[in-house]
Amino acid sequence: MLQRLASSAPVRAARRLAPESTGWLEGAADYWRGRHKEQVPFNGQEARRGLVEEYFRRLPPSAVVETGTYLGATTLWLASHAAQVHTIEMHPRYYHGSRMRLRRYKNVAVYRGDSRTALRRFLHDPDFPRNNVFFYLDAHWYDDLPLADELNLIHDGWTNWVAMVDDFAVPGDEGYEFDDYGPGRRLSVEYLPGRVTETSEIFWPTAPSESETGAKRGTLIVAQGQPIEVLRSMEAVRPT
Repeated sequence: MLQRLASSAPVRAARRLAPESTGWLEGAADYWRGRHKEQVPFNGQEARRGLVEEYFRRLPPSAVVETGTYLGATTLWLASHAAQVHTIEMHPRYYHGSRMRLRRYKNVAVYRGDSRTALRRFLHDPDFPRNNVFFYLDAHWYDDLPLADELNLIHDGWTNWVAMVDDFAVPGDEGYEFDDYGPGRRLSVEYLPGRVTETSEIFWPTAPSESETGAKRGTLIVAQGQPIEVLRSMEAVRPT
């Protein structure tokens, strides 16, 4: 049944249906054709992928939380490098599509909804890891910008954590692109919540934008506790 639905004609027809149906059929098509394994993680940025891979080798996280699943390419990579991955997607089309693409990966849980609501749910779950969690924050293109709230929740709720933020301005390297939604919503260091910057340490990639591959989107790394020492020992990042 699923293999028949994975043909191109039903997928084209699904685009005239509800987002849930479109996503489900697109995900089924990718899953049965194996195309989900060909997707490129981290915007196709090899330096960023190498940075995360090195960090995971030095300090394997107890869990990974990703905000903004999209098509699940980065989620799939994370699933092969971490014991458990929790990924959150608000858009119904991408949520249902990613659930289909990731259905075989038992260490991945896909959630639909607002990232802040999901983070609060994790904090109230006594079985959810609260120590040594890696957060990959990549959900910034909607009208409501959740990043500051996400960082405050992480800061207050977890210990020994690190958060990597996509689409962020890298000081001293204008070749890295970033998101700017107007006054107070420009993803630069000035945007960061005060209590996060006062008690955490900020790092930036050392790879220059001209040597990065893929989309060349900027990256911010914020850490607290043990991950700070790990990051200080890595050549792939530099402190503020």
